[in-house]
Amino acid sequence: MGTCSCLSLSAPGGLGLLPSFLLLLLLAPGSYGSNLDKVCGKPQLSGKIMGGQSAPEGKWPWQVSLWYIGVFICGGSLIDSQWVLTAAHCFQKSTNPSMYTVFVGYMKLYEGNSHSVQASVRTIFRHPNFTKNHPLGNDIALLELRYSVDFSPYILPICLPTPGLYHEGKSSCWMTGWGTLTEIGRQPAARYLQEAEVSLVVNQLCSLFYEVPMTDGLVYDIQDNMLCAGDILNQRAICLGDSGGPLVCEFSETWIQVGIASWGTPCVAPISPSVFSRVSYYLDWIEETKKMAYKLPPTKASDVKSTVEVSTISQPTRYASASQTSVLPVLVFQGLLMAL
Repeated sequence: MGTCSCLSLSAPGGLGLLPSFLLLLLLAPGSYGSNLDKVCGKPQLSGKIMGGQSAPEGKWPWQVSLWYIGVFICGGSLIDSQWVLTAAHCFQKSTNPSMYTVFVGYMKLYEGNSHSVQASVRTIFRHPNFTKNHPLGNDIALLELRYSVDFSPYILPICLPTPGLYHEGKSSCWMTGWGTLTEIGRQPAARYLQEAEVSLVVNQLCSLFYEVPMTDGLVYDIQDNMLCAGDILNQRAICLGDSGGPLVCEFSETWIQVGIASWGTPCVAPISPSVFSRVSYYLDWIEETKKMAYKLPPTKASDVKSTVEVSTISQPTRYASASQTSVLPVLVFQGLLMAL
């Protein structure tokens, strides 16, 4: 997850000893039941870490990592005991489910523990209109796991938005992932799960950042099924490897996923807002896909032949002059913040 500033980690707000003990009893493994509405979006740790970077264990229990034949490629989010939400572009190399593994309950990318799980994938459902009307349009996919995972304080689903939930302009949302911290040189994925607090950016303002032509000659406009977020002043954006990860906002003490990390300009200064698939736009597709899956036998999809690398497709590149022309929207954005 890209950031151009050095951030320190502060401890979460403490609870008294007795309340903490009671909370752990309530959240003990096996105490969650099967009612999704009662457990989704309610992690054990709910305190904010202002300016923090590495996330503490248990704060984002729906975060998963997606691996392709043993190589980390994308993030994702657990939305049910057997379903993962991620980005469609993560499957450009292959749509064969046997090639993928989902890691659940991990904070360190390469190191599991007693409560982490590695789950095999039963079926991959990419949106049928992915890239149909936009280079990265309808960038959403659902993974059906072969077996259900048990909920615990470290493994919980994220809530999806209800129809009509208004979240435009929300100033405190969080994006998480193991993506690289910069795109300068060849950088490895982050070892620890990274978090960054960002603001949602309305599409009209976000469009100002993407009027600059891209080197591939394609037009990357901001469409209604997309959502923008970022922290321009502190230079926070999604980076390579963050694709498919969740953008979440808190509503009435419940975390709700509003976006799926999709694409953006390279995370080097000056950055632009990151672009996410707008989850509320796809609620019907998610429900219809889950219902359809229960009627289908396990399938082995044919490979998708592609010369595009999974790790780079989500990052359209500006022309060399883009850094100059991007100054205007940055100034406009800063002016609007000062006016608020």
